[in-house]
Amino acid sequence: MLAVVDFLFLSPLLLSLFLILISLGTVQYGASLMYQILSAAMVFLGFLALKLGIGARRWTWVASSALGFLALVYFYLVLQRNGWHAFTSTGSWYARLELAGLYFSGFAHFFYASQALKHRPLIEFFLKVWVALTFLLAVYFMALCFTSPRHSAEGLSGPFPVLYVLQPLAGNWIQPNNLVDLFIPGFFYSFSFFLYRLMRPASGEAKRIRLSRLFLYFCVSAVLAAALLFTKSRAGIAAVGGGFGVYVLGVLYYHRRERRLARRLSVAALLIFLFLTSIGVREVIQEMGTIAQAVKQEADFQGPRFQVIAASLQLVKKFGLAGVGLGNFQSAWLFSHEPPAYDFPANSYNDFLWVWAELGIAGFLLFAGSLLGGIFRLLLLGFKSESYFLAHMRFASAGTLLAFALHALVDTTFFILPLYVLMMTVLGAGEALGAIDREADPTSKKTQGFRWPGRLGLIFIFIVAFFTAWLGAKRFLAYSISKSNHKDALLMAQNLDVFNPLYAAHHLRNLEQEYLRNPDSVRLANLLLTADEAIRRDPFQVLYYVRRAEIFMLVGREEGVRESFELMRDRLPGFYLAELAAAGFYMSQAVKTKDAEQGRRFEAKGIRHFRKAQELHPQMRAHNLYGLASQEAMERFFKLQDSP
Repeated sequence: MLAVVDFLFLSPLLLSLFLILISLGTVQYGASLMYQILSAAMVFLGFLALKLGIGARRWTWVASSALGFLALVYFYLVLQRNGWHAFTSTGSWYARLELAGLYFSGFAHFFYASQALKHRPLIEFFLKVWVALTFLLAVYFMALCFTSPRHSAEGLSGPFPVLYVLQPLAGNWIQPNNLVDLFIPGFFYSFSFFLYRLMRPASGEAKRIRLSRLFLYFCVSAVLAAALLFTKSRAGIAAVGGGFGVYVLGVLYYHRRERRLARRLSVAALLIFLFLTSIGVREVIQEMGTIAQAVKQEADFQGPRFQVIAASLQLVKKFGLAGVGLGNFQSAWLFSHEPPAYDFPANSYNDFLWVWAELGIAGFLLFAGSLLGGIFRLLLLGFKSESYFLAHMRFASAGTLLAFALHALVDTTFFILPLYVLMMTVLGAGEALGAIDREADPTSKKTQGFRWPGRLGLIFIFIVAFFTAWLGAKRFLAYSISKSNHKDALLMAQNLDVFNPLYAAHHLRNLEQEYLRNPDSVRLANLLLTADEAIRRDPFQVLYYVRRAEIFMLVGREEGVRESFELMRDRLPGFYLAELAAAGFYMSQAVKTKDAEQGRRFEAKGIRHFRKAQELHPQMRAHNLYGLASQEAMERFFKLQDSP
């Protein structure tokens, strides 16, 4: 059993892991701010542990490894702020803050895991808790699938009965492509525990205990494998297959002198296969056969995923040397005048191209090099380890990271906060496994004392941690205040979190309701001034232009409606989104108005703007209006689309 102080030392990691798993692969806004505050506390606790001699001594290496990437992010923020960048158009500062918070949260989890898990009892306990929590989530998820008519993640939506009490921390919907990543580490670690018990010699009472644990971990691994298949995420399952292949090869090479392992692995694989087919997932395995066809279709640019990836590659070719700047992916897409792709993408489906497009070749090499270097380092050190446990867990960490990397080639993975934090925790656990090996080896070299590079890194990271904690707490306070939806509360929230576009949108709606109750010129002027200020602050929020048009429609000034969409056209030149927003707006007005003649006129305008959007984007269809038009308006567009 762990001592109380050890459990308390692990509690931040356990809390974070719990938040990640109940998020179901998504994250609420309030929970993302809690991650940032928790991450700042992790940095302080991690360095305190180092000072007291609790954690590993190689803190200078950890600090300097993160310093380069943090400095690079800061460098691009400064360049964008001062307009010195090759790509001069600035994107949303809200997006920049979210990305900066994501990077810092990932670093904090890597650093804290590498310090908190440096002793074998601690990391073994943590990994067992990780497996247990993932197993419970898998059982709950599969129970939902069996009770759902469609028997898959795609048929599920929240709020979920057990998790409802945990709102707003828990996820309220399921995205199979995100959910599959939550099961990957638990599956690899549980299978590693199974192999570790399988290879350990035992006799007598110890042998009976070993057999019971073997059976337990085998069942857990089988259920987690079933949960992976039940997500029906073809890209995710294929990525797991690639990572598991490397994992198995690593284990076989490590035990190359023990022939019995190959036989035992074959038997284990056969039993898992029989278990999976017995619970009715053969149709999932058959569906995996459609991967080749799906990839071919996407590669021929018939699907949105590869359209976005291809357009991301165009951004890399044009701005790949210096990048377009942190948080500028969406604005670069607009102003680079590339052929418009699917919808209005805020990111690429390929995370590596996204990093390259925003942070240039230096950021890409640092990001991809750190990830791939970590995978190869875990594999090589695993081969050298004399401990079965350390070797197997290193191979599990390497397989998990490789599966994440493969998934990130065709799905947004690392830029989703819970998944990125999960990946960095796996990387930190791998570093902690190395620390255990170094402690056991008296010939290993340890970094002693404080050196100037380490001091500078420590000072810089403390400053970033303090700023992150202050900003996260400030934004969380704004989020909490805004829940009342009162006019003064929303205004206060907007002043606390000035870059969050939702507060301004809700504030506009309240001012609009005030004007409707008591219309006068002062309230109208205040309403329009607030709308213009919101657009000036964040010109890429389509909602602001639509709100401005709605205000003019309320007072019967159609020239103001035209002006709103012309303003959008000026801010977003040569792009279809302004025409699409205008189409949705006019068709929604046509459905809402009781004047038949005016309804026909609005409908004609809506159709005209939709045709203009199709000229700019020939693949535009009625479903692209989702979020820009009312349900009734979309149904009318669908009828027009289906008519000859």
